[in-house]
Amino acid sequence: MDDADTILEWVNDPLDRANSFDSRMIDREEHLAWMQDSLADPTRLLYILEDDGVPVGHIKLYKEGDRADVGYCIAPSCRGRGYAKAMLRLLADVVRDEDADIKTIVASVKPQNEASIKALLGNGYVEAVRVYELDV
Repeated sequence: MDDADTILEWVNDPLDRANSFDSRMIDREEHLAWMQDSLADPTRLLYILEDDGVPVGHIKLYKEGDRADVGYCIAPSCRGRGYAKAMLRLLADVVRDEDADIKTIVASVKPQNEASIKALLGNGYVEAVRVYELDV
């Protein structure tokens, strides 16, 4: 919970909101409730990536059977330095070493989020499906 306010600041950054499937701003009470629920839920894993003791991003994994969905964000001041790629690689290592039940990690990304696509492809992810939607 010590990282809750830092993560909230990162995820409410305009670029992160634009790249998220739910682009509305997240209020603090909602975020704190999500953090508490996530930390208490054994099917969710939350990590903070640090560089020389400085937090630079966070990554989360939601496990369901032999599949896990991943989401992450990088601190706005730390973008463009390869942290997303490193975080995804480290998460895959943790899953391989500590959770043999997970066979597939899935990342859903908006097509305009080129930085995330590049980080995912750089870690061996492959495009599996395209989904098209219409806002009416």
